[in-house]
This record gives sequence, structure tokens and C-alpha cells, in this order.
Amino acid sequence: YYAATQLSTGEIVPTTVLVVTNPGTQTAGVGFSVTVTAKDLDGNARTLTNATGITLTSATNTIGGTTAGSISAGGSAVTISGVTLTAGTNATITATRSSGDQPKTGTSGTFDVNSANSITTSTITPTTYCAGDNVSVAYTSSGSFSGTFTAQLSDASGSFTTPTAIGTGTSPITATLPTGTTTGTGYRI
Repeated sequence: YYAATQLSTGEIVPTTVLVVTNPGTQTAGVGFSVTVTAKDLDGNARTLTNATGITLTSATNTIGGTTAGSISAGGSAVTISGVTLTAGTNATITATRSSGDQPKTGTSGTFDVNSANSITTSTITPTTYCAGDNVSVAYTSSGSFSGTFTAQLSDASGSFTTPTAIGTGTSPITATLPTGTTTGTGYRI
């Protein structure tokens, strides 16, 4: 870009570029905020004469949620909240003007978007157990977890409002049904 731009009125003004603040590591599908600031080529914030529409896109990940905002007349920045991206490494977000003044398009630095955390249990077989029996609870996990995995037993109606811990560890967890567990068909693990 050139350091100055000539407007249709003949006035020469410093070239303005949209700078997208790097949002840092994010989680896929979880909304986050993106700040876009109009700056000159020396990195100084520049106020815009007219309200200027901003549209966010991504060439690296599928973008969703809220992807548009506006820098108000006399303002230099907008924060767009509720932006979402699909998982991937080296993601970028590009800000483009859609109306108003004519700052140049800008793209964020790269950042990662992690997969959302999930835990999936396998079907437990057989389906009938007695109090005191051991149950093998196999699971798979994706995402970033810390701590210990715990298998929990619901109450007889299947509610986990006050679950009972029945085993901990890695997959498969060997869990033991508590002695004294009443007979029922509504339990869940």
C-alpha cells in the first residue's frame, strides 16, 4: 500500500488499513470476540469519517455466528462478538469494509481453533447387573481434558442430580456397583 490515498474530492489522506486483533487459541463452535481497528501504516488508530460496515471472513476455516459490525462515524474500532470457527490450525480472520469509508482489507495473524471437548461412552453389556458387580465402562474422548475420568451411577430414576462415583481411571474404567444398590431398571452410568 501507499502511505497516502487520494479521495474522490482530491484530498490526500493517510492510507487506512483494517487491523484484526489476533484472538488467540479458540474452541470450535464457541463464540468469541474479534476487534477490528482502522490504523494508518505507522500503526496509529485513525478515526473514520463515515460509519463503515465491516464483514469478517476466513479463508482457512468455516466462519459463523456474528460476522458483521460497523465502525461508527468518528470512531476507529469495532468489536464483533459471537464469531465462531470450525476446528483447525493456523486459522486467520479477514476484515473487509462493506460500506462507508474505504480502509484497506486486513487479516489477523494465525491462531489455532481446537475441537470442542467430548466424551462418548460405549454400550455397556450385559445390561443386567447386581449390587457389588464390576462393570467395564469404555469411553473415547476428544479435545483437551485434565484430571481424572470418573464413572458415575445415577439414581434409580436415571437422574444425575446426586450421582455416585463408582470408578476412576482410563478407558475402560472398572467400576463397581455399590452394595446396597436397590433393584431397578432406570439406572444409568
